[in-house]
Amino acid sequence: MRTFTTEEKELIINTPITFECFEMVDSFSDYDDLGLYELGALYSDWESLIKTSEELRVMYLQSKDERYFIELVRLLPSSYKVVKL
Repeated sequence: MRTFTTEEKELIINTPITFECFEMVDSFSDYDDLGLYELGALYSDWESLIKTSEELRVMYLQSKDERYFIELVRLLPSSYKVVKL
């Protein structure tokens, strides 16, 4: 895991995780013709990732247990752009 500055970490843990936090210029339907996912399944996967990430963020805030932060960062995709200094 990369090392985060105090500012970066504060931004991550104090920003609620929602769909709007991710840069998704394409839509789920753009990939439906590939036959890899059905539209509903792909959306459900993202929804699950976001819900779990937000739960980890809140658990970290409540407990300050670094293990929650580490797991949160592992789940966040590299396209997650909350850290803007």
